[in-house]
Amino acid sequence: MSLENTPSIPKKHKQKGKVVEEEKKEKLTTSDSIINRLKWDPSLPGEDFVIGYLDRFIGIIESTMATHDWAEIPLHRIYYFKYKKLKVWDRNTRMDNISNGAIYKIIEEYDPDKIQAEDPQEQTDPEIFQDEPINEPDSSESESEKRDIIFSDKKDRHSQEQYEPDKLESWILNNHTNIPRQSIDNPTHVSQKGGHYHLPEDLNAEFIQVWSQCVLSGKKFFMEEVPTPLFRLFIDIDIKSTQLNDKQDIVEMGWLEIISRFTVNYFAKLKEHLLIDPTMTVTECHTNWEDAVTKTAKHKSGYRLYFHSIFVDTIIYKKYILSLAQYLESHIQEYENQPEGWTFLDVIDVKACDHPRARLFGSVKYRRGRVLNRRHSFAGVFGYKGAYDQVKSELFEKDLNLMLQHTMVRYCGQDASAQALGITCSSDKIEVKSV
Repeated sequence: MSLENTPSIPKKHKQKGKVVEEEKKEKLTTSDSIINRLKWDPSLPGEDFVIGYLDRFIGIIESTMATHDWAEIPLHRIYYFKYKKLKVWDRNTRMDNISNGAIYKIIEEYDPDKIQAEDPQEQTDPEIFQDEPINEPDSSESESEKRDIIFSDKKDRHSQEQYEPDKLESWILNNHTNIPRQSIDNPTHVSQKGGHYHLPEDLNAEFIQVWSQCVLSGKKFFMEEVPTPLFRLFIDIDIKSTQLNDKQDIVEMGWLEIISRFTVNYFAKLKEHLLIDPTMTVTECHTNWEDAVTKTAKHKSGYRLYFHSIFVDTIIYKKYILSLAQYLESHIQEYENQPEGWTFLDVIDVKACDHPRARLFGSVKYRRGRVLNRRHSFAGVFGYKGAYDQVKSELFEKDLNLMLQHTMVRYCGQDASAQALGITCSSDKIEVKSV
């Protein structure tokens, strides 16, 4: 067997007379190595670094190098490190701007007065940020026009001249960190048109306010959010019909009650005696539909269910969504005017589990250069057994900001939505916090 076909041996090739080994996948520097670097490297201001770790009862929380409980919190529960408000090492995205020396440039540009690096090799390394200069964030409108939109490699066909950000994206462009590697490796928001952004958590309240204004204005925007390691449980439901104007009501059809019961039972089984709060915000969209895949479909009813108090990780999310689709398939089997070939694995959109993005409430769908004017509206708040909660529904109708907080997928401990946190889930267990 040749070396090229042996998975355990790195590929080799000759380059300028030297043998260069190419690792198939670059290993991420471990969290304990990063900690040692922050503790003992005198050029790094350890007091300015933040540690993000998974608390089994609360979810992702943050500590500092000085306050972190090294004895009680295992290293494998550390998810990221920040320099002040910027993530510089992230386990999920395999981002590491500490070991590669990029941290010195980040510190210098983020806060020039704090730079203490003494190593000239790491400071002057031409490989670091030579194609991606870091620009100091500036919140003025005049400066926002000078900012280039950051694209991933797949989106670099877009040029600044061709790209026109909508109102919400313009605000994010004007307020995000504006560090290319931060936006590409660890984005918090991605436009469906291609722009990548990393918005600091302390701007969440202001972001929701601008988001609310965009929803009320009725103008089109195309923003998606990228889930955090623990994110709000949400379900996308697409019900296609062979008849025009055939609005499918999941409350009247009894689906919401079935989903509510299933969710309570599913998570309760993962941990005995766990009390599950299935309260959810439901949004909906109904429109006649021409479908190139399901050719007999003429109408589509779309729903999204956001659970107020259930936060999951990717592994639990995929297992839950697949189990729910299979459960509905076995118990409902089919619905009226269901197109041929459209199963409950499609209705519950199991494939979407592999695409970790969630389109913001009020946004319009944009695919392959086309604007699909499908915009969700608020359907109400529903509780146990899918019962309509009139009090909360009326409250959300009056307070759009509050409603938007409960449709944010990203977990943020400072958000009002997270104050109702009842359970958090990880790949191997679920823990409960009293509410």
